[in-house]
Amino acid sequence: MLFQLLLYSTLAIAVTPTHRLKQSIINRKYDMDVRPVLNLEDVTTVTVTPNKYVLLMMDQQQETMRFLQEFLITWEDPHLTWNRTDYGYKKDWIKIPESIVWTPDVIFQSAIDREGMVPLEERMIDLKYDGTLRQSNPSVIELPCSLRIEDFPFDVQKCSMSIGSWNFDDSQILMKTSTDRILPVEGRFEGNSEWELVGVEAVDEKILDAFTQGLYSVTTYKVTLKRKPVYYVLVIQAPTFIVSTLTIFGLFTPFSQHSFRKEKVTLGLNMFVSISMMLNLVSDMMPKASRLPLLGNYILAEIFVCGSAVLVSIFILTLHQKCHTRALKPPQWLLRVILFRCSVKIEANDTSRNFITENTSNHRPFGKIQDTLKKTSQIVQEELQYCETVDKLRKLWLHVFDRLDLLCLILFQLFNIIASALFMR
Repeated sequence: MLFQLLLYSTLAIAVTPTHRLKQSIINRKYDMDVRPVLNLEDVTTVTVTPNKYVLLMMDQQQETMRFLQEFLITWEDPHLTWNRTDYGYKKDWIKIPESIVWTPDVIFQSAIDREGMVPLEERMIDLKYDGTLRQSNPSVIELPCSLRIEDFPFDVQKCSMSIGSWNFDDSQILMKTSTDRILPVEGRFEGNSEWELVGVEAVDEKILDAFTQGLYSVTTYKVTLKRKPVYYVLVIQAPTFIVSTLTIFGLFTPFSQHSFRKEKVTLGLNMFVSISMMLNLVSDMMPKASRLPLLGNYILAEIFVCGSAVLVSIFILTLHQKCHTRALKPPQWLLRVILFRCSVKIEANDTSRNFITENTSNHRPFGKIQDTLKKTSQIVQEELQYCETVDKLRKLWLHVFDRLDLLCLILFQLFNIIASALFMR
């Protein structure tokens, strides 16, 4: 009794509508190596429907992009139709092994690498009662993408990928897209942490093969990606601006002592090297193009500003050294331009400090002592006046160079702000 029940249940399973339909399809005389058409002149229309596009990586130096894709490919096979009433199968679609039917050789024509996620022997294909087949083959694709880096890191890139038949021309297989534009959808159509997917545009084209001189039908998808610049602004641009600002402040902040100017020049040179390292960091990220990106031009501008500031600071240091040691009187035009003064009265004694000799009477012993005291007093007085004059000149020059430092500070900081504003535009 138990054996009969098992036999009946096994036969019941074997004759289910799904099983009978699959057996009917598999047992048909079907040549999977021949394009399924009723007439040789008939064209097989292959419709491409994007179901998933997720950007995984953009290699900027190699100018390639790597993404996860799932494109649904649909076509009709007139040899695989069936009547649902004959088999008692109420559904429109049934899954059959992909390896038993003809599939179009549709590929990404410029792909560098492709990694399928499902092995060939495990792939299934959807078959509709009217002979429509739907194939899904999710995979990871690597494609070349020419980058235009002039606006980096505020750049927008457009990468193209063409899908078409490798062997059949447009008289045998015609590619057709199901939609002409795809908008971002979280989890299905999106970029990565660095790139934002703006959209995907699709267009059906025909390309000429240079070898066979035949036209091949392809569907080209133009992917628009927008870079997220926050990382580059915070990690490269902001530190460069801060270092440049501190360099200019360090070079031209007025000091009360002349000896501090040498320390300012040393500080400026160290900061100059730091900014140069930023440019080296940017160049390692970008492809070796004929033009520098926007961020590279910004760093070059900051290097030029800081380099000019260091040269001006060295010139001011040299000039201040000469004026400090030679006790020169500032010209009137410099006082009018720098200090906004018409004139400065400084009674400068003769730096040779001539000694006045008089023929005094030497009749009395005390007369010689008196004359010597007068001469000594006059020499001391002249020396004090000379030191006072030199001290006034040095203070005046210090005031002039302090004002000159302030003007240079304002001027170079203005250049620094303008360069940053042009970068952020």
